[in-house]
Amino acid sequence: METFYYHTKENENGRRGTFAGVVEDNVIKIGLSVCSAKDQFQKRIGRSISENRASQKPVTLIPLAGELPNGLIFRRAVTILSKQNKNKLVNLLK
Repeated sequence: METFYYHTKENENGRRGTFAGVVEDNVIKIGLSVCSAKDQFQKRIGRSISENRASQKPVTLIPLAGELPNGLIFRRAVTILSKQNKNKLVNLLK
């Protein structure tokens, strides 16, 4: 099993998030954790929570078919997700 991580920049509300991508059965399962504005952002905690969510209840699934490396596919997907939802990442958890 292969796992990738991406940490977002701080948004206008002072919040950050961590995406995890878990590769299983030719699919990347993406999970997300979002840090409260009251908490100090910690990569270790964000990675643990987002990886668990990717395995248990993924935000989205990305089928793998092609020649691009899995890490590159993950990075492109979460970059798009984080930019499109810059201040709305929390809504992905509901």
